[in-house]
Amino acid sequence: MNDQAIETIRRAELEAARRVEAARERAEQVVADARSEASRLNKEAEQRGRAHAQERFDAAEAAADEEAARIRTDGHDQAAQLRELAAPHVADLAERLLMAVLPPAPEWER
Repeated sequence: MNDQAIETIRRAELEAARRVEAARERAEQVVADARSEASRLNKEAEQRGRAHAQERFDAAEAAADEEAARIRTDGHDQAAQLRELAAPHVADLAERLLMAVLPPAPEWER
C-alpha cells in the first residue's frame, strides 16, 4: 500500500475513535442525567408521601380529640343527671348507711 492510503486509513480510524469516544461520553452523560433525575423524583415522592402521611395523621388526631371531647361532655352530662336524681335522696341514703354501719343505740340511750 502506498503512504497516502495508509494515512487515509489512519485518519479514518482516528475519526472513528473520536466519534466512539464522543458517543461514549454522551451516553455516560445521559446515564448520569437519568440517575440525577431519578434521585430527584425519588426525593420528591418521599417528601410528598411524608406530607400526605402527616396530613392523614393530623386529621386522625383531630378526629380523636373531637371524639374525646364529646365523650368527656357526655360523661359530665350523665354525672350531672345522676347528681340531680340522687340529690333528693341523699339524706335518706346517708341515714340508711349509718344504720347499716353503726350498731343501734342501746335501749337505755333512747
